[in-house]
Amino acid sequence: MNQLNDSNRHRQKGVAALKRISIVLLFSFIVGSFLFPYSVSQTQAEGVNKLIMGESSLGVRQMTAFVKEKNPENIRLHGISVDRLAELYLKIGAEEGVRGDVAFAQAIKETGYFKFGGDVRPEQHNYAGIGATGGGARGNSFPTAEKGVYAQIQHLKAYASTKPLNTPLVDPRFKYVTRGIAPTWPDLHKRWAMQSSGNYGEEILSIYEEMSRMPISISAPLEQVSAFPDSYPVDLNKGYWAEKEIIEFLDLQIINGVKNKLGQTLMNPNDSITRAQFVKILVNALQLEKNGQASSFIDVQKSDWFAPYVDIAASLGITTGSNGSFKPNDKIKRDQMATMIARVASLQSNDHMSSSLARSFKDVSDDYWAYPSISQAASAGIILGYEDGTFRPYAYATRAQGIVIIHRVMQQLNQ
Repeated sequence: MNQLNDSNRHRQKGVAALKRISIVLLFSFIVGSFLFPYSVSQTQAEGVNKLIMGESSLGVRQMTAFVKEKNPENIRLHGISVDRLAELYLKIGAEEGVRGDVAFAQAIKETGYFKFGGDVRPEQHNYAGIGATGGGARGNSFPTAEKGVYAQIQHLKAYASTKPLNTPLVDPRFKYVTRGIAPTWPDLHKRWAMQSSGNYGEEILSIYEEMSRMPISISAPLEQVSAFPDSYPVDLNKGYWAEKEIIEFLDLQIINGVKNKLGQTLMNPNDSITRAQFVKILVNALQLEKNGQASSFIDVQKSDWFAPYVDIAASLGITTGSNGSFKPNDKIKRDQMATMIARVASLQSNDHMSSSLARSFKDVSDDYWAYPSISQAASAGIILGYEDGTFRPYAYATRAQGIVIIHRVMQQLNQ
């Protein structure tokens, strides 16, 4: 500063230099905003999705890997693995329209990455501190992990929405909530939790944002890797509900597994199945062949591993896409599966699949776009509903569920 004050010449040079630096910084900021749209600053912007209701974006493996990285040696879950618990959050969250992956982040915050160092114990299956008010009060207990997740998801819906539950009531404190009073996660502060500093909901979102940046190493799409039918998948437990269908499809090389570094086969049966994976299994299992010119999709290139299967399905009218897109990497929903299955039935003109619209579900009205397909597939025993009389059309399917459904179609069409 002393040198700059020595003469006007030095001051002028300094001002000019500052102007040049300002221009450079401004240009860098503008360019950076395009090159790095998901920077930390933007995650804190108003555009961040803070709603409690909505669809999940993360997968089981990413959620699980995050917990295991943060707590590699002291996960104290009772009678359930963290993988299965993450799956429950995505499944049950989808049933009620709650963002299950963010609810999982809430459980992480409440339990300290499932270390359970507070009043609540692991065997209570209470992952969100429901009824735990501090001072040694242990809060509510639930008989299973599934019931505990249902209670948390339903309690979140009570705060965030005025819509009725889609599942039987489990949450013991549902009736005490003013419905719809907290539509966003930050709105839960001083309602769900009475912490003295910070914002309860913002801290949950911070955990979620960090979890969403957790890298997951995947060597190739599951349906692209060569099959090894003589190798039993190491992640498929004996007696697993879909074991028979998965092994049969592996033996027939209708589906493939992936090899880990030890050369073992993985099936990842509880991961969500994508639209591309479902179409490939469907085409392979039913030995479908192209019939005429297929519609092209802007998001399917000839070099894509799934392109031949999408091309066959499109030529047969099994899939039509939406606004010129197929959305191959989107997780497939139950109503979308039912629609593809019904179109296969129409193609095959098989009596087993051409049932009348004989079955209805209380969450599928007769004017719902997929009602005919859902009713037809359900009447044929291909896609079943739930014990509470719902179909849950928006729920995402797992790989195991997709395989079992296609297996049922193959069996019926072969009769």
